[in-house]
Amino acid sequence: MANAKTARRIAPRRTARAKSPAKENARRANARAFVIEHRADWHDHFDLRLECDGVLKSWAVPNGPPDGEIAQSRIAVRMDDIPLKPSEETSLWDHGTWEPVSASDPAQDLANGRIAFQLRGDRVAGGFSLIRLRDDTGRKQGKENWLLKAERR
Repeated sequence: MANAKTARRIAPRRTARAKSPAKENARRANARAFVIEHRADWHDHFDLRLECDGVLKSWAVPNGPPDGEIAQSRIAVRMDDIPLKPSEETSLWDHGTWEPVSASDPAQDLANGRIAFQLRGDRVAGGFSLIRLRDDTGRKQGKENWLLKAERR
């Protein structure tokens, strides 16, 4: 008898937490691919690549991606866009999907110098943001310096 009462109390809680199929499908429609490659060609670093506007927007992250367990920041140097396939001479470190936190256009957010997003990968998951730094030294050399920031979970 106690089990039946417990089951009746728990069942409504579980259904309330269940994601609706419409919301889940909408979330998946906004999801785009991301790739993190480990590169050791001219120096050891990681490349973060986010699918946006039919290409992979790329940043070199010298110290590796931030750990999502605590709030951390890493310098990220903007690199040239590449086609939608990972390089063959690099080591795939992680991959999955990403989606912007805001409803605005991700390409416009990147052009404005700030984007917040969620990563869902095998090794890296959680909230992150990319913020363009105002330092002009990188721009003069054709590279922009960004801050890759992991949000606290």
